[in-house]
Amino acid sequence: MKQPLDTELLIAAARRRARLENFGDETFREPLRRLLASCESEARLNTIGKLALAEDILQLLINRLQIQRDSRIWPLIRDEAIVAPLFIIGLPRTGTTLLHGLLAQDYDTFCAPATWEVMLPSPPPSFGQRGRIKRAERRLGCFHLLAPEFQKIHPVSADLP
Repeated sequence: MKQPLDTELLIAAARRRARLENFGDETFREPLRRLLASCESEARLNTIGKLALAEDILQLLINRLQIQRDSRIWPLIRDEAIVAPLFIIGLPRTGTTLLHGLLAQDYDTFCAPATWEVMLPSPPPSFGQRGRIKRAERRLGCFHLLAPEFQKIHPVSADLP
């Protein structure tokens, strides 16, 4: 990928793919520009890495556009409170994934979203989740091809938390 990772090109591509224009608050542009510049100059990404990064950023921008649309269609979304969130942090290989999976078993107490919900959060889950689960599975399939050993240390699936 000879072309540098360009903020404005990715934003335009997201708008085209989503067929939406409104990002809401656009203060994300400068941090995104800095992230892409840092990846370009410091990350030593190969062509596949640059393509994967561009695709991930593009999906995040599409998600933002869709979430803006969702909050306009369903304004009560903005009123949902996240009370006492629980964050699991720790160094690699210390059991954080195991703890996350264990807590996710108690769905009444801990609402751990599935991978597909995090990857493709729009629209709300009650609207067409089957297609999004399949899309998440396809994206994860590509990831598994690029990093086949990762599954051994960190199981990832569209329907896992």
